[in-house]
Amino acid sequence: MNFHISIERKFFDFKSPAKTSRNIFNEKEFLVVTLKDSNGMIGSGEIAPLTGLSPETVDDCEHALNELQDEDILQILESKDLPSSVRFGLEMAIAELNSNQKHIYFPNGIASLESGIPINGLIWMGDKNYMVSQVQKKIEQDFSCIKVKIGGITWREEMEIIMLLREMGGPNLEIRLDANGAFTKNEFREKWNALSGLGIHSIEQPLAVGHHDEMRELARSGVPVALDEEMIGCEDKVNLLEACQPKFIALKPTLHGGFTGVEEWIKFAEERKIGWWITSALESNLGLSAIAQFAAQYDNVLAQGLGTGELFKNNFETPLKREGQRLFWKD
Repeated sequence: MNFHISIERKFFDFKSPAKTSRNIFNEKEFLVVTLKDSNGMIGSGEIAPLTGLSPETVDDCEHALNELQDEDILQILESKDLPSSVRFGLEMAIAELNSNQKHIYFPNGIASLESGIPINGLIWMGDKNYMVSQVQKKIEQDFSCIKVKIGGITWREEMEIIMLLREMGGPNLEIRLDANGAFTKNEFREKWNALSGLGIHSIEQPLAVGHHDEMRELARSGVPVALDEEMIGCEDKVNLLEACQPKFIALKPTLHGGFTGVEEWIKFAEERKIGWWITSALESNLGLSAIAQFAAQYDNVLAQGLGTGELFKNNFETPLKREGQRLFWKD
């Protein structure tokens, strides 16, 4: 099916710098793609490649969209020959067009969002004082699952933060760590031994991408590994899961093949009894709303790694709202 494609470039400013082990984000650039069919129906999607992780840039995405002006987009999507963030945006736009309702992408997920779905609180990297202030805030907000990004300050300071989190949150708090591939195997083994007794739920991507044997060795030794960056651009999902044998995978539609790609990851993970959660990747409220509706379709007891729309000074208004540790759809 052919659509008229229009593209708008947007910039959002972070309230505070968003730091990972790779980058510091002060501004997020992305595209809003709008599809219009022959009947005048429209749907919009967000294309927001993540600098440092996505192979494609915003300029690459705009170029790819311009080349699709006279193409059958549904047929192109079936060919799977698109950058992941472009696929995510086009699938999102088609989903809204098909629903014929603004901001409605996966109607089956709305009912669960009206009851609220659990999300984890996120502790961004920064200096120790900044991270401690976030810990205090997340505990006050009654999050029962909190994820800490590690690898950006000294290990001693990170240990102090994790120990404080356990002390303040109590024994039932679920603590997830996200290393973004920051450690060597020997470094990580030493650090994991130091964490013993703190009841860590899981650690995302402890080693850099490509160390499948080492990742499998960690997983077999009892480290609850969650794959993340490892899955970017992966064409053989089954082989990767069997090579690394993770306990969990953290899925980002923008990075892991759009919604169809994530559906495949979930299918293959569940066949191997691998747990999963869905994570946003600094999308605006448009992309976040679609991801939340998609996640809410599944009966998953794990807290999802979804944003809350609170990172940016400027953002779209949608009915997606956070109350405590849950996301709600309040239209």
